[in-house]
Amino acid sequence: MKLHERVVKYYEALYDLEADQLDESAQPILDYLDNNIVTLKNSLKNNNFLRALHMLWNLLCEEIASEASKFAVNSTEEQSAFFRRVLQMFPFWETYFEGGCAGLTKEEIYSKDYKNTVAYISYFTKSTKWLISEYYGQHGERQVKYYHKR
Repeated sequence: MKLHERVVKYYEALYDLEADQLDESAQPILDYLDNNIVTLKNSLKNNNFLRALHMLWNLLCEEIASEASKFAVNSTEEQSAFFRRVLQMFPFWETYFEGGCAGLTKEEIYSKDYKNTVAYISYFTKSTKWLISEYYGQHGERQVKYYHKR
């Protein structure tokens, strides 16, 4: 089973679990990662292993973001609660990929893909009013930058 399929199972498990059971939802992805990371660690030199681990981390972030928009939730309150649970799992993933100082550094973990994923998922927890305000704020900033370039 590929990482993408594990992320889908992760979302399904997150939807059905309560906040105090979040670690259980990670099991499909952990099974995949544990098997593949051990193989990579045993097969590659340390620098190449860390590069591969970084690519795997970015891939996980991309998959989590990609699946977010496909996951249907019944109500705004349920959607907000569900995606807050998704965000609550990121410290777990960060610790996993740090690997007790044998894995990625904080700088590598807080990559552009990570930041984009967290920002994107956090939008699913916001109210419509907040999203509209954010949109117009960003749009206004772009217009000011454009005006000052002339």
